[in-house]
Amino acid sequence: VDLRAGWISSFDPRQTRPARFWATPDRAVPVEMMFQRDCPVRVLDRAESDSVVVEIGFVDVEHSLVIFLPRATDGLKRFEQSLSADRLLEAFADLSRLKYGG
Repeated sequence: VDLRAGWISSFDPRQTRPARFWATPDRAVPVEMMFQRDCPVRVLDRAESDSVVVEIGFVDVEHSLVIFLPRATDGLKRFEQSLSADRLLEAFADLSRLKYGG
């Protein structure tokens, strides 16, 4: 995934550092991970799917990147099974009521 974009808050490449990325529930691989403090994002805890939704805004305020993250390393299947059009619309509506924090 290429994440070069006009973000609300620019990412400093010097903040990249090694971290574990879970490629499968049983296998973590080392990757260069982006880190940033005080980044304006919206974060929503979705208990019913044991996941977190993160929205990162673009400078072009009409668009944003929304990422759904299962909490457990083996939680993708459960998360996918919990998805429905209604749940997605509900998550987007809940996000829209939040202010960007950092």
